[in-house]
Amino acid sequence: MDGYILHGTDAPESLRAGLVAGNNVNIMLEPDTRADADRLFKALSAGGKADMPLQVMFWGDYYGQLTDKFGIPWMINCSGKS
Repeated sequence: MDGYILHGTDAPESLRAGLVAGNNVNIMLEPDTRADADRLFKALSAGGKADMPLQVMFWGDYYGQLTDKFGIPWMINCSGKS
């Protein structure tokens, strides 16, 4: 594992109904491998909810969305093919 890229952004009320502390941000991790993406997705979604399972998307990356047990929304995106 060489590392990860971490992105963060705010989520204005116009983009999310019922804005509360916790869902007012989005966090995205970009691991190097699909195996790391699977591991992170499983760990972060434990006790939470998988909103969009990891899958190959039309842009070619392996991507999924989840909400962790604290109500924080996460995106996992892996552009690596292995």
